[in-house]
Amino acid sequence: MPTITLKNTVYKNKLLLDFLDHSTELSPFHNGSSLEIIDEHFMSNRDLHIEQRKFLVNALVSQYDSIGEETPSGVHQLEKKGVYTVTTGHQLCFMGGPQFFIHKIISTIKSCQLLKEKYSQNDFIPVFWMASEDHDFQEISHTTIFGKKFSIEDTHDTIAVGRLKSSVFQSLHEEVKEFFKTDEKFKILEDLFEKAMSFDSWSKTTRFWVHHLFKDYGLVILDADDVELKKSFKWAIEADINEKFVHRHVKETNQKLLDLHYKVQIDPRELNLFYHDTSKRERIKLEDDHFKIAEANYDKDSLLNLAESDIDRFSPNVLLRPLYQEHILPNLAYVGGPSELAYWLQLKSTFDHVDIAYPILILRDHFAFMSKKQLQQWTDNGFLKEQLLEDSDQIIKNMVKEEMNEIADFNPFYHQLDEMEKELSTLVSKQDQSLIGAVGSSINSMKKALANTEGKFKKSIKRKNEQNIKQLLKIQKQVIQNNSLAERIESFISPYINVNDYIAKILTESDPGKGDLKLIIN
Repeated sequence: MPTITLKNTVYKNKLLLDFLDHSTELSPFHNGSSLEIIDEHFMSNRDLHIEQRKFLVNALVSQYDSIGEETPSGVHQLEKKGVYTVTTGHQLCFMGGPQFFIHKIISTIKSCQLLKEKYSQNDFIPVFWMASEDHDFQEISHTTIFGKKFSIEDTHDTIAVGRLKSSVFQSLHEEVKEFFKTDEKFKILEDLFEKAMSFDSWSKTTRFWVHHLFKDYGLVILDADDVELKKSFKWAIEADINEKFVHRHVKETNQKLLDLHYKVQIDPRELNLFYHDTSKRERIKLEDDHFKIAEANYDKDSLLNLAESDIDRFSPNVLLRPLYQEHILPNLAYVGGPSELAYWLQLKSTFDHVDIAYPILILRDHFAFMSKKQLQQWTDNGFLKEQLLEDSDQIIKNMVKEEMNEIADFNPFYHQLDEMEKELSTLVSKQDQSLIGAVGSSINSMKKALANTEGKFKKSIKRKNEQNIKQLLKIQKQVIQNNSLAERIESFISPYINVNDYIAKILTESDPGKGDLKLIIN
């Protein structure tokens, strides 16, 4: 399987690169970037008490009951000590959104398989943490399939997306169905999404189709917008209200990272909480000596009383959510994308302050898909696989330059003009020094005319190779589009219906944490 490094090409963030290269300067900010770090001592420090495990299992059983599905066996395994999780999370994107939604889950499942090979006496459960409390509707309300974008123009950015009615997405669902109406390969996915859309909430819809796509691989899906789970984390929510501990510790960490000349991903707020009412997810703001939710004002005691009576209405933000996750799970590793890992590196001291075990951070896997014929055509044109990541304009320039070198090199003609200028200048200087300028001017005009001819010649070559260039750029689009990896744009549906045993194939090739792009050739 061909691989292409993403370091210093697609990924240029020094913080991420140094993290992946195990820089000692970053050692205080994390516990490691490889599953190899995990040993029996590491696991024992992340074990949960039996009562905590039962609490987690009961919540998960209830969530699966809500969609009428049998609880995965992995949920019940979590009741036993010595059983651990590896977790990833993502927004509840329509039909999965971009491919890397799936790639994160695959990386998590593979991580569990690798750990099981090393520690056969333990069990490792892959967990997908649904970001059901996010309220960025624009992030989830579109997808691109075979280059065609499907999106909803309306906005619903006021409510947690997991609480949205699934009917909000019905028109988009019908549009995709119409697009595939003559494609039998889509039938399996069509039936799956059709059944998923029958549930009333977007959280249940997402749980249903993700569960059925991965149920043979032991995936457990967790919705943290759960009143019982939040009760177990109430102490941390109250601590943030009382102490603003997330803000304080992340600020200190950020300064340390800045002193080491790194850029920080997130600047913390004084309070890292949202509040759900019936129609909105509002940021809880600290203003002077009071707290503000929309137009309502609270003093500290009244806000703490509200947390005591209505904890399900409180929602952690992006910096508090990782602590919530690691508190309720016996988690060994978090699998995330580059931006996620960057902000996790800001959180180690915050975890330490509240005595929550900090996980290993694993960079998710990256995949691109192309046929043998496409890869052969790429290499037959003299390009290396690494050049699939080059700017498309550079690809065209390279093609034109290659043919120019084969057909005609204009450099000798420029050289002849330079020699002509020297000889003429020598000749006229014997007669009249003032004529040297006229010689230079004449030669420069000739060079401009030659450059004009060279440009037209290149355009002629480009026109002649137009079809080949189009084909090569089409191949490159399988990997990168507009300076972004194709997996960040194109839906998983495209390869799912074209690659035999899609999930099994990419799971076999998966090797997370390496910072490279794997080319799946079919």
